[in-house]
Amino acid sequence: QRTNNRRRTTQMKITFLGTSSGVPTAERNVSNIDMMLDNGSVYMFDCGEGTQHQLQKSIIKSGKITTIFITHMHGDHVFGMPGLLCTLSGNNPPTRTHIDIYGPLGLAQYLRTSLRLSDSHLGFTIAVHEIVPEETTEDQLPQVLESELLPSEKRGSYIVYDKEQSCYHIVKQDGVTVRAAPILHRVFTVGYVVEEDSSPGKLDMDLATKLGVPKGPLLGKLKNGQDITLTNGTVIKSTDVIGPEQKGRKAVILGDTHDPSG
Repeated sequence: QRTNNRRRTTQMKITFLGTSSGVPTAERNVSNIDMMLDNGSVYMFDCGEGTQHQLQKSIIKSGKITTIFITHMHGDHVFGMPGLLCTLSGNNPPTRTHIDIYGPLGLAQYLRTSLRLSDSHLGFTIAVHEIVPEETTEDQLPQVLESELLPSEKRGSYIVYDKEQSCYHIVKQDGVTVRAAPILHRVFTVGYVVEEDSSPGKLDMDLATKLGVPKGPLLGKLKNGQDITLTNGTVIKSTDVIGPEQKGRKAVILGDTHDPSG
């Protein structure tokens, strides 16, 4: 992709492991979308039954999955979660010590119950951060005792709706910002917006040379947005030789909905 005459050397890759609705078919599995970021990390969106098999057929490396996002609690979007976590634990690379999971209120209890009753033990820690429906009051939120957490579970957070910005602020990491907003479905459902950080503009080396900037640390200062003064007293502003900022790419990933306007 070229933007503002600057080539991006990396890509945001999206892989569809499941696009079927409700139940799997012979050709299509139920919901799962994976996004590979520039740094190699993989964000997983929804985890229907059979996701483990689909991963084995795909280019996605399970060891690169760092964060999981769930759009809503219908089974074709979450039934694969307990099994996936156990598989990731069995294939756990030494570098993975933790996975953060984001999804609607109730997701933590579902995973806690499934893993505990199946006597499943994970080789890394998890934290489930639950997105709270706007109409839910603070006194309606479950108060989970420390003794109720899984041995491999760190206490997650409740994410409440920001009325001023009309969204949920999910997480900012890996050079991207993830937000969410409610969309209409039979149960509480969100869509996720993944937006890359903007990149600095490109240094115009030819122009910098014509203006008398020598090779060396002064070029680095210009790249970092600092103005410089040459030995002859000439002031070179960073904006004179740096191109416009490159806006990050944005992907919107929706759950099931008949109205995504949120």
